[in-house]
Amino acid sequence: MSSEPFHILFRVVENEMLCFLTVQTPLKNNWEKLMRPVVDQLKLLIRFNVKTNCVELKVGSRRGCEE
Repeated sequence: MSSEPFHILFRVVENEMLCFLTVQTPLKNNWEKLMRPVVDQLKLLIRFNVKTNCVELKVGSRRGCEE
């Protein structure tokens, strides 16, 4: 063991989930209701990428981080 202070390193993890056309309208209509608990409790960053039709989940580098 070294005498250097212990540093915790975090890495950013991203996942993409394809969103089919039949799911897009209900997802858009209920986005706030569905995503708010996930963001508040799990501290994930979530966005819907319109270009690729994917919901992107990202674990931030620190708790409660925002972009």
